Amino acid sequence: MSYSKAIYNAITGFLDDDDWKYSFDEERELIRAGVSLKNKLQSTRLLIDLRDDKYLVFATINLNCDEDARAEMAALLPRNNYTLIFGCFEMDFSDGEVRFRFSVDCDGAIPSRAVVQDSIVIPALMMEKYGNAILKVMMGFSDAESAFEEVE
Repeated sequence: MSYSKAIYNAITGFLDDDDWKYSFDEERELIRAGVSLKNKLQSTRLLIDLRDDKYLVFATINLNCDEDARAEMAALLPRNNYTLIFGCFEMDFSDGEVRFRFSVDCDGAIPSRAVVQDSIVIPALMMEKYGNAILKVMMGFSDAESAFEEVE
């Protein structure tokens, strides 16, 4: 794969201007950053996957959902997603990874500062808003419906 240097420059320009700490993995074409959260998760990792004509931002957490809680998590995530305008929560059923995904199509354009900011900040905000519900379901402290009702 090859990534767009112009997209990379737009993203790192925003990160530099806002004093973010980040690293770039040239081999995997990934920008990595961390964000502190005001919930029980405490933090989320942001992975920015650069492509030639788009980029994806993933907000991940340091825990995976155990197999016995995956069905309940699968009931929570669509509830979370239903009212979202941008991005979505998803779970890898093979290992229980839960993440928020935001994608930006840049075909023929360089993303503006506002687009870059939204694409990075929204995933972190969604982890902050829904993180406690995700954690409660992941740990078996709540069912999906009850956890979601506490958020909304």
